[in-house]
Amino acid sequence: MTRASGRPNRVQLPAWRDWLKRSGLRGTLRITRLAGVPGEIAPASWDEVDATVRETALATVRAIRPKLAAGPAALDDRDLAVAGCVLVAESHSAPSSSANAATTESRS
Repeated sequence: MTRASGRPNRVQLPAWRDWLKRSGLRGTLRITRLAGVPGEIAPASWDEVDATVRETALATVRAIRPKLAAGPAALDDRDLAVAGCVLVAESHSAPSSSANAATTESRS
């Protein structure tokens, strides 16, 4: 769905979802582009995207589905509708200052 758009081939949403799960990081995927919808949208979850905008994207997917190769054709319409996203992840937190103080005291 990104062919001739000036953007590189994309990693599909399920692959990002799987990566996030395997990474052990806490995070979310926020949609920024949808098929058939011009321009970017404010980063949002699927449910936060306006229903009319979601339906436009889903109609686009339904229109192109017969032309898809087997791999993409097996994906859910909502996953195919996502043409851009951002991954927001939290890294593992650093030890708190009180834990650092306890470690320093035990070394003395």
